[in-house]
Amino acid sequence: TPAEIWATPNAQGHIEIPKYDLTGYYDFLVENDSNKLIYETKSKHSRAFWYMLNKGQGPHRHHEMQLWSYLFGTDIPEGRLLYISKDDLAMLEYPVFLDDDPLRSEVIGQLEILNKAWVEKLPPKPIEDPKAWQNKYCRYHKQCVSQPEYLKVDV
Repeated sequence: TPAEIWATPNAQGHIEIPKYDLTGYYDFLVENDSNKLIYETKSKHSRAFWYMLNKGQGPHRHHEMQLWSYLFGTDIPEGRLLYISKDDLAMLEYPVFLDDDPLRSEVIGQLEILNKAWVEKLPPKPIEDPKAWQNKYCRYHKQCVSQPEYLKVDV
């Protein structure tokens, strides 16, 4: 749909999904008479941005999961991940759809694991794949994996 027929974007919106004890804030909602799109923006430095584009990586899965949860919480069928290069303001836009069943299963599965862990007051089993993105960003991952309490958890 050409941009000129879309209304001015509304400000950040809040969602709540009590069943999964989940709340969040999407960046903005764009709507016209019959359509709505939720946008979630992510900035990257230009080197990472262009690497992502040139390698054909597509959006990060955890960003898709985040946006899908906003679609689920609002019952809006479509949203967009908008990546912006901080240095040159280039943009990449990726659609995310509420009816994406594999994404739905992944998000709901993760929410169920987290809610079970919260109710039982036990941590979920840590991700053991050394190539998983979580290993790169969590400074305590090695300590968690080596704790005997984690080895007992069966999630």
